[in-house]
Amino acid sequence: MASTTVGLNVEALLENGVIELADPTTEGAVTEMVSKNFEFFTERGLDFLKQQVLDDSRFRYASKVFFGTEKCVLAHWLRYGSRPNFMECHFKGGLKAGHLALIVHVLPKGSQVNYYQRSHLHELSTKEGGRGLYENDALEIAGFEAWTAGDQKLTEGGKVIFDGRLSFQIVQMYTITFIFTTEAIATSWPKMALPNSATLVHKIMDMESLLQDMAANEGVNIRLNFTFGEILPGNTGI
Repeated sequence: MASTTVGLNVEALLENGVIELADPTTEGAVTEMVSKNFEFFTERGLDFLKQQVLDDSRFRYASKVFFGTEKCVLAHWLRYGSRPNFMECHFKGGLKAGHLALIVHVLPKGSQVNYYQRSHLHELSTKEGGRGLYENDALEIAGFEAWTAGDQKLTEGGKVIFDGRLSFQIVQMYTITFIFTTEAIATSWPKMALPNSATLVHKIMDMESLLQDMAANEGVNIRLNFTFGEILPGNTGI
């Protein structure tokens, strides 16, 4: 079911870099994904994407505010495991870099993630990490207030939206991560591969048609970045 935008604090997303979206459907949806060994690039996985992200009007509205007139493209989708001794970010550059990416963390019950508020507004020291992310200097990050998703243990799971420049720390469990970027970034990344089946082709066509309707009715500009092939995709988590 689509969520309303009531109570959505977009100003906090822009200023602090992160907001949380309560969602009672998340725990059941994640539990089902676990039971299917995180098969993202399947019919069931695409249903998860639609129900947990695209159908959530709060995310759509946040993406509209965040990206403005630019296209918002789902460029990547992966499960990231805990690395409690590392502070990481998807993009770097601080204010000069601008709004490059909006990240959605779908969190399982019992997860704990620290988000370092306002770190996205500063050009911090980074180095390339071991799983396609940047690692931040822990001493620098210590200067920013950590907001923790899961402090009380997420009883029903939940979702967090944050600026791609924001530093975060996956302390416990994992995150199912959706990375929405500008079109310029998305076109420079490999497309996500789906098995070439008629069922998946039609499902993507239906999702793209729905997104076009949303663009016309809500002014959002979200696009997908999939391709089809004969080879099944590899690992969905690191």
